[in-house]
Amino acid sequence: SSCGFYSLIENGFVGAAKSSERTEYFIECFHKFMGYVKEHNLPLDFFSWHSYSEVEKNVVYEEYVHKQLEAYGYPNAESILNEWNPGTRRQGTLADSAYISDMMLTMQNTTCNMLMYYNGSVYGTYNGLYNPITKEPYKAYYAIKAFDQLYQLDGQAEVTGVPEGVSCVAAADGKKKAVVITNRGEQTTIFIETDGADSFELYRLNEAMSLEGDGKVDLASGLVVDKYETVLLKL
Repeated sequence: SSCGFYSLIENGFVGAAKSSERTEYFIECFHKFMGYVKEHNLPLDFFSWHSYSEVEKNVVYEEYVHKQLEAYGYPNAESILNEWNPGTRRQGTLADSAYISDMMLTMQNTTCNMLMYYNGSVYGTYNGLYNPITKEPYKAYYAIKAFDQLYQLDGQAEVTGVPEGVSCVAAADGKKKAVVITNRGEQTTIFIETDGADSFELYRLNEAMSLEGDGKVDLASGLVVDKYETVLLKL
């Protein structure tokens, strides 16, 4: 496992503006490990890594991991981001739930095979899912609950034309359909076109609602999604 690729810049070299000897060593360790594996022709089922960066950087890190695994001769090895958290400064807020949801939705469309949020305990610095005083779930808990509705359907459906600042993943199993949309930008109206449906059951995750139902949405009239809001559509 690598402790992260924080020293990467987009062209793949180390020495980014905020890098340090410590974070540059993470990448050096990765290449020494992979070099040893290749030299000794060892099997490699997966490579796991950590990140406490936001999604835009994690996409770059994942692209790097995937390309390097291919270069070392392990194109089928899984890339597992087995410890991630977008940081503690928004903990307990709706914004944190949006960044967490955006991470899951965006990384779903990369070559990353698995994500493990750190962590789901009640106590600790990175306990972003529960209030340690009241033991009640934070909004972030419901972001993961929304994604689970996609996971249960097992088959990802194609999504195109997603506006800037918005992330979206759809899923279907032949009988049921679900869509999760997260908006990190300003309030926007989203128009959805889908085969075989003109309305969906609507569930909202915002300051006032924690994934409660909000009736049905008529796709032709558009769906208003506020800043940092996540919506779940089910059919």
